[in-house]
Amino acid sequence: MQTTVNIIEFLESIMVPCYFKLMFGINCPGCGLQRSIIFLLKGELWESIKMYPPLLPIVFTLSLYFFNRQYNYPNQAFIFKVVAWALCALVSVNFLVKFWIEFVGL
Repeated sequence: MQTTVNIIEFLESIMVPCYFKLMFGINCPGCGLQRSIIFLLKGELWESIKMYPPLLPIVFTLSLYFFNRQYNYPNQAFIFKVVAWALCALVSVNFLVKFWIEFVGL
């Protein structure tokens, strides 16, 4: 347990600032990902989802990628492409919603 705490503290200490936000003043499509990963490692699933909703689909897509490298099944490439494009759409929608909330307001 102590090792996990040390890893989380280390990750919190080396968080990289968003250079996109520093340069342009708006959140990038990946803003919140680092903090979301840290929340997930701490076991705070709901906080992780609130911070960056596409994190769990990203984890699923990466898992599918590594699964595809080990096993073959029908329509493997097509299924992965559909999942990858759906992930791209989800990240884009997340970005647009955050942008809309920040500049137009709710």
